[in-house]
Parts: sequence; C-alpha cells; structure tokens
Amino acid sequence: MTHRPICEDDLHAWADGRLDAARRAEVEAWLDANPAERARVEAWRAGSAALHAAFDQVLDEPVPARLRAVLAPRPPRLALRAAAVAAWVAGGALAGAGGGSQFGRDSGAPPL
Repeated sequence: MTHRPICEDDLHAWADGRLDAARRAEVEAWLDANPAERARVEAWRAGSAALHAAFDQVLDEPVPARLRAVLAPRPPRLALRAAAVAAWVAGGALAGAGGGSQFGRDSGAPPL
C-alpha cells in the first residue's frame, strides 16, 4: 500500500466529515502526532458548527415574494426583438444603398 502524505485537502475533508474510514484513520493518526495542526483543524470544525448553528434555520425559510418575482421567468418580448431586427435590416439596407450610389456615380473624369 502506498502511503500518501496528509495534505490540506485531507484536513478540510476530515473537518467536514467527508473522508472514507481508511483515510480518516490515517488523518487522525497524523493529527495525533501533530497537536498544533489538530488544534487548527478543530478550530475549523468549531467555526463550521457555529455557522451552522447561526444560519441553518435560514435554509428552511421561504423565499420572499419580492425575490421570487425577480427570479420568475418572463415571456420573451417578441415585439421588441422583431423591432430590433427590423431596425438592423433597415439600417443595413440604407447603408448599402447609400454606399452603392456613391460608387456608381460618374465623377466626370475621363477613364484612364
């Protein structure tokens, strides 16, 4: 079995309770040998527990109506999109016609 060194990701996963049993045992043995690191990781656990205690009840609150209204899907404004497309087409047609008439004019100079 290849021994992987304990890394920061392992410590975070241990603090969050997201390690499989074998890796958890390795990390706990490492933490037993490194008391300063254990204190640091236990502080993460305590902070996480404090955040959960303070804010988990918010997860069960209903979303306020004013926010639901903002998130509600709106029907596409077809008329506005059609007007925008028509304006682009008309603008392109005018630009093309104007440019074409400039190139088609006879300048009065004799051909070379």
